[in-house]
Amino acid sequence: MSYLHPDKKNRSNRLVAVIAFHLVLGWFLLYGFANKAIDMINTPVDATLIDEVKKIPKPPAPKPIPKVFVPKSEITPPPVSGPAIQATPSEPPSPLQASSAKLDSSSGCQKPEYPTASRLSGEQGTVSLSFLIGEDGSIRDSRIDKTSGFRALDEAARSALSLCHFKPGLEAGRPVASWARIRYVWHLVN
Repeated sequence: MSYLHPDKKNRSNRLVAVIAFHLVLGWFLLYGFANKAIDMINTPVDATLIDEVKKIPKPPAPKPIPKVFVPKSEITPPPVSGPAIQATPSEPPSPLQASSAKLDSSSGCQKPEYPTASRLSGEQGTVSLSFLIGEDGSIRDSRIDKTSGFRALDEAARSALSLCHFKPGLEAGRPVASWARIRYVWHLVN
């Protein structure tokens, strides 16, 4: 058999085979596959309705608290009155008598700073303090003998006055450990 010179018999057989193939293919398309497609289309489909998703509103954002602006020039602390450090007066001792320790006024002791909260609250009062001064003039201990009535004022006075210099007490002309008593007045000037 040659494709260049085909036989008439072979040629007709081939033509019949191609026509038969197309007929079978057409029948499948029209009746076989079409019925299956129609059956698939006609089968019931289960469908359920979904409720619409409700959007939950967000709570409103809290309103910002407005900041109150107070210019510094409007808040003026009341001035503190003049010198308030007072050492307990004592009579000059005789040369053989013992003397107590004293605040060294030549050292330039700094006045305690008025506590801000106490100043704004209007706290005032007098505190009596005692400092144990060693032979060398150093502070060894301190105590509050009488309170001003306000702890902040008492502690501010004790802290500031403990930085001052003291002269030790004398006994028979020699330095000895002794107590120095100081009264400090906290007073606001209007």
